[in-house]
Amino acid sequence: MNRFTGLQRAFCVRAFYKNNDSYTVVRRHTSPHFNLKSLRHVPSANLIKHWVCKFEETGNTMPDQSSGRKRTSRTSMNVDLCTVCYNSINSSKVGNSVTYFKKNLR
Repeated sequence: MNRFTGLQRAFCVRAFYKNNDSYTVVRRHTSPHFNLKSLRHVPSANLIKHWVCKFEETGNTMPDQSSGRKRTSRTSMNVDLCTVCYNSINSSKVGNSVTYFKKNLR
């Protein structure tokens, strides 16, 4: 979950360019604009620098999608294959289930 929204990030980057590249001024303007109580709740100068650099490189300030393992789809064929393999293993016919599995993957 992101602590700061895309709107807040965009405001900080825009304010950075409007205020002669000053991180301090950006932090001061961000607090009243988003009704934040103190500067503790405002993005740090390092975070704003990171957003500006990322915006200049990619045109976006939001974090990248995770590059983790993608989810597989649950199709009827996948369910059938898993069921056959599971049943084969339980009835100690491991060799046949592996052969069946390899044939249907091609």
